[in-house]
Amino acid sequence: MEIKKFNFKYLPAYASYLLENKPREFTVQQLSVFRDLDIPLLKFFSHFSDEELIEQGIDGTIRFLKCFVENKAKEFIEESIKSWLQNQIPMISREDLSPADISLVSFARRKLLRDFLKYYTTDSHLSLAIMEEVDIFTSEQETITFKNLLELQHSLYEEAEALAHLGNWTWDLNTKALAWSKEIFRIHELEPVPDASIYDIRSMTHPEDLALVDKELNTSRETHQSYDFYYRIKLKDGRIKHLHVKGKPEVNRNNEVYRMFGTMQDVTEQKLIEDQLKNSEERYHSMINEVQDYAIIRLNKSGDVENWNKGAEKIKGYSEEEILGKNFRIFYTPSDQAKKLPEQILNKAAIEGKASHEGWRMRKDRSVFWGSIVITALHDKKGNLTGFSKVTRDLTDIKIAEEKLREYADNVEMKNKKLEQANKELESFSYIASHDLQEPLRKIQAFTSRLLQKENDNLSEWGKDVFSKVQTSASRMQKLIEALLNFSRLDKTQDNFEAIDLNALLEEVKTSLHDSIESKQAVIESDKLPVISVIPIQFQQLFSNLISNALKYSRAGTPPKVKITYGLKEGNLIPGNSAVDRNKYHHLCFADTGIGFEQQYAEKIFELFQRLHGKSEYEGTGIGLAICKKIVDNHKGFILAESEPDKGAEFHVYIPSEKKIEIVNPTE
Repeated sequence: MEIKKFNFKYLPAYASYLLENKPREFTVQQLSVFRDLDIPLLKFFSHFSDEELIEQGIDGTIRFLKCFVENKAKEFIEESIKSWLQNQIPMISREDLSPADISLVSFARRKLLRDFLKYYTTDSHLSLAIMEEVDIFTSEQETITFKNLLELQHSLYEEAEALAHLGNWTWDLNTKALAWSKEIFRIHELEPVPDASIYDIRSMTHPEDLALVDKELNTSRETHQSYDFYYRIKLKDGRIKHLHVKGKPEVNRNNEVYRMFGTMQDVTEQKLIEDQLKNSEERYHSMINEVQDYAIIRLNKSGDVENWNKGAEKIKGYSEEEILGKNFRIFYTPSDQAKKLPEQILNKAAIEGKASHEGWRMRKDRSVFWGSIVITALHDKKGNLTGFSKVTRDLTDIKIAEEKLREYADNVEMKNKKLEQANKELESFSYIASHDLQEPLRKIQAFTSRLLQKENDNLSEWGKDVFSKVQTSASRMQKLIEALLNFSRLDKTQDNFEAIDLNALLEEVKTSLHDSIESKQAVIESDKLPVISVIPIQFQQLFSNLISNALKYSRAGTPPKVKITYGLKEGNLIPGNSAVDRNKYHHLCFADTGIGFEQQYAEKIFELFQRLHGKSEYEGTGIGLAICKKIVDNHKGFILAESEPDKGAEFHVYIPSEKKIEIVNPTE
């Protein structure tokens, strides 16, 4: 998976500050956060003291911060992934990393970088810009790591399937689509395809076993019960394979079976072993003793161990001398022993000739493994039961891979549900704001208007004044709701950036504000403006709000004047911006001759519902400049205000510049 190249503007300087001043403090706090979050990876370092962990952690902190200082975040992620996949992390196997570890470590690092901002800057704009870049990095690292974890787990799962000759399949009864895992295609010696139903699978079933297969599957569909049976397939070259199939049907809300799924295992080798055991005790002993991938055991009629091969010693941990004469119940967990599971399996094999089972089994050292066993009843020539053969396969790797994949899928599903819930809440807010909240206001306005029309002569002057104020308040509330709704819709992902001629955009805005400009006898002047890449509808709203603001807060008796100037400015010269930002910015200045304001309120005016004057003095909702701020933020820029009372105001808009700047008609 290709990792994109980062080019951070603000993070390098912040990381350089931390690297020079607080590497140890950052590492100590990191250990504290890891413990607060109870990150599972900590268990691998439990034997270290705090001081040892801090000393080792400082090296990691330095590498982490250096990747930002040198703008090598991409290389840092690549090296981290490579070290993990190649098992180069001391004490931690690559299989030990879980989705929870990835998410918690990313959250912890983001929290640390946010918490330490207070030592670096008090500028909220700079802090926001830094955290946006931190979010980009942590999101990319988490996404890449999750992708590699999923691929690793999928690879381990496929390797485990191949080792066990065990695959899985799904059959959709409505579409007739048949999905096989790679191992089932290998078992049938066919080329993998998305839908295995294109192959004539039925013709590969051994003719003598067709009736058995039909009976088992039909019974499962009719009874909604699971199935577990053996049958044979015949390959094109005449070879016979023995397969073990088990699974169950899935039913819909109407209690109808709509899908069947299960597993298929090539047990040809096991079948061969069992046949050889039946044919010759001597051959049985000599052959199974050297098999190490299978635990092959001979049991008497009571389930006591009579012989033991090397595979059994390897898988279960007992030597032959330790285990001979002991009952095979010793391999089962205490809970399974309490349920008499060993006796049930042995009894089934005695009655039906064969019994299979999968579950957790115990080794000599009391550790557990996931075992797949087949117990076959052995008889003498007269048909009398003489004992049992028991073949066990260690499928722990497959089981762990399945659980990790399931855990990962559950984690993804949980995050998707949270996102869906958040979207529903946003949709609910938009509906309430656009309909439910405005509808009562419309009725208030309608009823008061009708009352004033019909009962005007019956109302006192005081009553008329009260109803007039009700109408005014309702109208203002409706404007507030509409403005708030517009603010919430300002999502930078909703529109594409386009190259826009700001001169033409300004003319459109002046046309839309024609009545206000004419009534105020306002004068609007402008430099030649460039063509820049912006979100058109948002930038039109930015121009409209800033010019409307200048018209609204003009001085009484004096025609307002708005002057729009343009230039390019280096990022490090923008007040409050990072001193190391050498990028170019488009600088648009909207200067007016209005009433102005105290400079101490220069940041407050960009907050929602913030007004420096009473609503009786000047109309407005207190959202216009907040919308301007959000639009500029969507363009990764800055907006600043400068003013003095009765001396007008200047609003400075800085938008990141592209490499080439085109000025329209530069010679005019």
